[in-house]
Amino acid sequence: NGIDIVSQLKKTLDRNHIPVIVISSNSQFKDEALNAGADVFLSKPFETEIFLDTIEKVLRKKIFSKISS
Repeated sequence: NGIDIVSQLKKTLDRNHIPVIVISSNSQFKDEALNAGADVFLSKPFETEIFLDTIEKVLRKKIFSKISS
């Protein structure tokens, strides 16, 4: 399932920097997804603008954390 994929991705040192946005119509998975390492959880349905803003924020956060370290 998707949660397992997120968890494995975030446990792999050469891949844990990859941003992960989990999208689901089932909001029950939110805590599980975030605990597995997802950067963001979006519940469907959502507006395209929200999705694009979320992508921008996640990428800015990753770039900022890379510059800061």
